[in-house]
Amino acid sequence: MDFRIETALVNIENCRAQRLDLASLAAAAHLSYPYFSRLFKAQTGIPPSMYLKRHRLKLAEELLIETTLTIKEVGCAVGLLDQSHFVRDFAQMYGISPLAYRRRQRLAIGPSHRT
Repeated sequence: MDFRIETALVNIENCRAQRLDLASLAAAAHLSYPYFSRLFKAQTGIPPSMYLKRHRLKLAEELLIETTLTIKEVGCAVGLLDQSHFVRDFAQMYGISPLAYRRRQRLAIGPSHRT
């Protein structure tokens, strides 16, 4: 894999900051955004925007299980600032709304394991 794309993947995985965006990833790789996007898709099989969205939703999944943040706060914490988009995207990926997901996970864990 191209080292610039590997670096972008590491940056995405290590960054929980909501301000992470694709233009800054392209700039960090010293590539124009269009070329970065094409190279990223060629190397990973998916566009960088989809990869970043999936990463954010995976972080949101963790926060829903591990914290008591509201759904809106979880969305904001992972950089998905529009709550309706966050709920829609989460439901598309997991087949269930964030609130229903949290409830289901907490029922599965049981009351004795909650903090």
